[in-house]
Amino acid sequence: MMTFKEFQAVNAERAKLWHHDGVRPWGLVDWTNATAGEAGELCNASKKLQRFHDGIEGNKGETQEELEQAVADEVADTITYAFLVASHLELDVEKIIVDKFNKVSQRNGFKIFLEE
Repeated sequence: MMTFKEFQAVNAERAKLWHHDGVRPWGLVDWTNATAGEAGELCNASKKLQRFHDGIEGNKGETQEELEQAVADEVADTITYAFLVASHLELDVEKIIVDKFNKVSQRNGFKIFLEE
């Protein structure tokens, strides 16, 4: 199974392919806006899935499976861009996730912690 570190490295390498031949390299705002855009698409996909579950008209005839796949795709896109934000800032994704997860557990008195 792939680790966060492995994904972060290959994701950052692939992202370089989008910015070549004189195209301005993306900065922090570009990466965070792209992440927010994908999160917005995730919200829209989940709205459509919820409409389907509630029997509300408004979707374009998509099946439950298609709507669930759309949600899954947008989760993946959002995570992919979040990793690119971390790469842009040279953050170790594994470390920041463990640190933040454990901080929240500590603050809330939970006994579930991630190992560093």
